[in-house]
Amino acid sequence: LWDGVDNGKRGGTSAVVKYQREGVNENRFDALDGNALFIIKTPRKSNPNIATDFTVTTECLGKYVKDKEFENMLKKIDTLNSDFKAQNPIDNSLLKTYMNYFEDKANINQKWFKRLSTAILVLTAIAFIFLEVMHVLHIDNFIIGYGIGLLLAFALYRFFMKNGKVQDDFVHSRGFVEAIRVQNAWNSAKIGDNVAKYYLKDQHHKFTWIKFILKNLYYIDKEHIPFIPRYDNGNTPEDWIEGQIKYFREFALPQRNKKFEKWEKIEKFFYRVGFVTLLLMFGIFLGEYFHLINHELFYKEIFGFNIGEFLEKIGFIEVNEHHQKHLNWHLLVLVSGISLLIAAFIGEKYIKIEGYEDEIYHFNAMLNNFQKAKQALKSVETGSKAYKKIIYDLGIKALEENSKWVVLHDSMRAKPSLE
Repeated sequence: LWDGVDNGKRGGTSAVVKYQREGVNENRFDALDGNALFIIKTPRKSNPNIATDFTVTTECLGKYVKDKEFENMLKKIDTLNSDFKAQNPIDNSLLKTYMNYFEDKANINQKWFKRLSTAILVLTAIAFIFLEVMHVLHIDNFIIGYGIGLLLAFALYRFFMKNGKVQDDFVHSRGFVEAIRVQNAWNSAKIGDNVAKYYLKDQHHKFTWIKFILKNLYYIDKEHIPFIPRYDNGNTPEDWIEGQIKYFREFALPQRNKKFEKWEKIEKFFYRVGFVTLLLMFGIFLGEYFHLINHELFYKEIFGFNIGEFLEKIGFIEVNEHHQKHLNWHLLVLVSGISLLIAAFIGEKYIKIEGYEDEIYHFNAMLNNFQKAKQALKSVETGSKAYKKIIYDLGIKALEENSKWVVLHDSMRAKPSLE
């Protein structure tokens, strides 16, 4: 409530407005993205004629956030509040209720995200394989498979993935859970600080609404949760640390390593098949060029059939003697092309969208941080200043790592193309 006049008084309304716009001196470079300043212009006893209509102006603070982005942020918060209120009666702890809500939401949408992403990539791969078959073997019927595959992939992408709801609900909910987990540990250790100050701090402004939710959760409920589901079966920061060590060491890292190793082996298998087939093709070509082998006899002896004869028998096409030789070459081109295509989809699409390598790196970093904290706590007294400093620093590291995880999975989106 301000008359718009800067009277230069320290601690006055004009000074508060200045702090909001520019930040205080020692925090001048802190990100202000997403904050908004609503100024209701009002008269004062000392200046009663400055304004009489009580007009309201809005300033969206920060380098990137403008009116539209601020409205979208408010809509996301409003939607989340409506969904939460409709599905979750609040128990004795708002923090715990929100934690359970986000945990359930993340688990459900994670399954759907993985299923839809895999389906889009598989359908796109199948479509390009059909296109490759049609191009190499001149079988026009395969254009139908190409069209259907891509149409289905685009349909899944357009109606389920393009707006980002499934992926956003998975990634953002998982981010909320981890941030609340840190806030709970801080509350338990009686550290009076808000995780919103450190979470997603240097990331894209579109995550600002998440920080707003966390900031308000802190102000509404500063009590710690006596029990957090999954691995943190206790009510002390030590239980949090022990639970996270167990989670990363016994579940997250073994699972990611196992899956990454499996898909790497599949990728290498198809890559090798494609590469060996290419070498075979060049070997046969050179053998024929220097009259070292007979084309027809070679295929008969190695494969037991000619591709043209096989396609004629199953009713695809009719071939003459001249076309027969080309089809034999096309078989090798087709096998190498499809194998390398599958290898590319697995290596450049599926593995990257799943983020196995990055997740393994971040999980190892987090495991190391929690193990260091566990060791450090042994030499300090519970509740002491040094004790709180260890929990505080660990929380900031956990928030930084999870911020990177959120950004990683937010950016990895399956599309029905070979971009």
